Amino acid sequence: MLHVEEKHVRVLRHGANVRIGAETWAEVTVFKILPIVLGFKHDLHEPPERFGEALTHGVFSKFTHVHEFVDRDGGTEIRDVLEVKLPWYYGGEAAVRAWVAPGIERSFAIRHRQLERLAKSGELARRAKVNLLEAT
Repeated sequence: MLHVEEKHVRVLRHGANVRIGAETWAEVTVFKILPIVLGFKHDLHEPPERFGEALTHGVFSKFTHVHEFVDRDGGTEIRDVLEVKLPWYYGGEAAVRAWVAPGIERSFAIRHRQLERLAKSGELARRAKVNLLEAT
């Protein structure tokens, strides 16, 4: 799991496979005291180039996340494209810039380290092979 180091994120439910309609629900504790439940549904699945999910429940007026995979120098570059908006009554764009974006950047830095560890250990390749076998 890529969020194990993040004590403020608790995965409540996660679909076993990435597919259209699969859901992920998480509780994110903000400012160390305020739990917020977020629900996402996979709405994009174009293997091996990309997959993505959009917010179905939570405080954001928009939250989309597309994971892109690009062949690069004999490896794979992983890109994350996000669109995040908060309603004005939660601070809107100013709150996204001041609090949300820095938090997301920290989470993705942690995720990047986790992915590097999995890749170096060979676990990422093993998981990819298992997923490909399950898909056929």
